[in-house]
Amino acid sequence: MKVYSRKKKLFLPVIFLRTTIFILFLSFLPGCGKSTPENNFDSAAWKADPYGCKGERKNLLPELEKMRGELAGTTFRDAKELFGIPEANSLTDKNENIYTYYVEPGLQCQDKSHLSGANKLLVTVNGLGFVKEVRFEVPVKK
Repeated sequence: MKVYSRKKKLFLPVIFLRTTIFILFLSFLPGCGKSTPENNFDSAAWKADPYGCKGERKNLLPELEKMRGELAGTTFRDAKELFGIPEANSLTDKNENIYTYYVEPGLQCQDKSHLSGANKLLVTVNGLGFVKEVRFEVPVKK
């Protein structure tokens, strides 16, 4: 004769409820970030110059510099729409991703598998997918 305890019968609905709440929380999370700032940045020209090899990205830096500070708090999805697929990325010990976009030609134009010393735009994204910081590796001269 099998004996069932009430704890086992209640355990399954509790797991289901917790999982449902967690999924709902995650679905609302992307809507929490602020929107991409209004700007005159030519995203298509930026994306058309992968690795900055054509030198077109350098011409876009003045407009990028105007809006760079306002990108903090947006989602990485918005930043990716603006800048395209990153050329490189790394993970910090704080579980943050740093996405790299070259802004000028360099050795990366000959060998895309190696990082070069050319100036880069670094987009730091926290563990929740929000942009924490947007900076240049070497400050851009105005």
